[in-house]
Amino acid sequence: MRSTIDKGKEDRLRVVSIQKTDGRAMEFMGMKAYELMFAADAEFVSKAMFSIGSPLVSEGTEITTIEYREPSAGFSWDDFLSGSQGFRPAMKGDRLHLTGSVTFERRESGWTAVGVKFAFKHDSSTRDMDAVRVEAERREVEYLSRVAEEINRSVPVMIDQEIELMSAVGAPGMLIYNYRLISYSVTKLDHKTFAAGAKQKVTQGACGRPETRDDFLKKGVTLRYSYFDKDKQHIATVNVTPSDCGF
Repeated sequence: MRSTIDKGKEDRLRVVSIQKTDGRAMEFMGMKAYELMFAADAEFVSKAMFSIGSPLVSEGTEITTIEYREPSAGFSWDDFLSGSQGFRPAMKGDRLHLTGSVTFERRESGWTAVGVKFAFKHDSSTRDMDAVRVEAERREVEYLSRVAEEINRSVPVMIDQEIELMSAVGAPGMLIYNYRLISYSVTKLDHKTFAAGAKQKVTQGACGRPETRDDFLKKGVTLRYSYFDKDKQHIATVNVTPSDCGF
């Protein structure tokens, strides 16, 4: 039964309960047989792709698991082939509720299982939400790091006559821009006055530009603007949060 429920043999899916629900004795052309009906629960111990062989049915004779694969943003042959083979995603903690039967035949060596069939229902209500949160954070940081990497290909770059963008950094829930004021020293600036003015300016810009408003702020990402003087001494840091733009 274990090898049938996870034919992937990678311990991605484990049986947590199984019980007999009914049974019947049979005889066919002198061959004694017995059909045992069962109900079982199997739980994913890690995220995975699983298949019963077809994307169009919810019953089969075995479950195969393979390594989880992130869906591609666009068309992917890997996604197409995986889908055509009936593979579906599951996260850690998801359960499969199985109902089916095992057929046994009476042979000279004793009773032997000769076939199993079952229907299943995929239940994500038992999903490990901590694992889901960690996975979501990982994907977010990965995405923001790619954005920062793309920006950093063009730095340093002058934003205007006084401000230079030195670098960008992707962090959990945040995209950080590091700016340098090329003509100013930290000793000549009032930190509070500068921060208040910068906050008003960058908030207006970030909330008004579709590329920052729609791609980041609407999706819960905070934009952080850190300012440094001509010698790269820190002056002030201001955040533009989704709530600053009414989200």
